[in-house]
Amino acid sequence: MRWISGTALASGLLASMLWAGCAAAQTRAESWQNCANGGDPDTSIKACSAIIASGKEGPDQLAGAYLDRGLSYAAKDQYEPAIADFSQALKLNPALIFARVARADAYGETGKYDLAMTDYGQAIQEQPGNAEAWNGRCFYRAVSGQLPEALADCNEALRLRPAYAETLDSRAFVHLKMKNYDAAITDYDASLRIDPKVASSFYGRGLAKRAKGDAAGAKADMDTAKSIEPDVAVDFQRYGLD
Repeated sequence: MRWISGTALASGLLASMLWAGCAAAQTRAESWQNCANGGDPDTSIKACSAIIASGKEGPDQLAGAYLDRGLSYAAKDQYEPAIADFSQALKLNPALIFARVARADAYGETGKYDLAMTDYGQAIQEQPGNAEAWNGRCFYRAVSGQLPEALADCNEALRLRPAYAETLDSRAFVHLKMKNYDAAITDYDASLRIDPKVASSFYGRGLAKRAKGDAAGAKADMDTAKSIEPDVAVDFQRYGLD
């Protein structure tokens, strides 16, 4: 299932770290380092805001600051200011694919699925090898009921980046909505072999097992999912499955 992408976050932070390395003054470098501090969103937001307010950075550097601040807002589940920052980053640097994919993720989290798919689609057009964008569009196409198109997107994402737990989880979700329960279980199994702490994979596999009549297996998976992420059932209900 879709969350703010760890790959987008790491890439955005790397970009800011690289810009920080070019800083002439130690205080400026420290500000950039704090702005790129994904482990402490509040510190990041404060530092990025100071950089933005300083008026000393060029458009590309400002775009990076808006990107990192947006990622930190998203890490706090504050998606509206995150979307505003990603939009500003794209205004300053329309080629900043990380910001477009991150904004698509944030749109999805706020239920703006059409806007999410539009951003993913533009990211794919600009960077066809971006597996994150293919995966994101796959998931929200599935949420929106565009199941054959979603499956094609997930297959392309996995061709570009094989054995990726997040995309295997997304494709399993597509199969689950298509009532292809054996295929869903296979993909959820593969996702959990790569990352055994994906709550959505446990819960989705539980739903597939329940549909196949395995009540005990379903309960075990759903209980495990809830122990990892207590609200996981709410997410599935929001996406049309319970």
